[in-house]
Amino acid sequence: MMPIQDLLHRVRWDSEFGKGNWVLGYFDRVTGAIVRVPFRSVRFPEGDKFSVETTEADGTVHRVPLHRIREMWHDDRLVWSR
Repeated sequence: MMPIQDLLHRVRWDSEFGKGNWVLGYFDRVTGAIVRVPFRSVRFPEGDKFSVETTEADGTVHRVPLHRIREMWHDDRLVWSR
């Protein structure tokens, strides 16, 4: 299985591979559920190699450690899961 860092970088930097609708699913410790966010709302803080930032629909920003990412979806098809 491809490490999540490699998949995130490929979606981010390979324009051909990154086409389509990508969704990232991470484990939310507060709700105990998987939260899915569109990849376009994911930001990569400069200098931080261990987490990403997501912006929810209400504008709330969450810092998500890479180890809490549980799944990646592409055009409604699960392509990576932990």
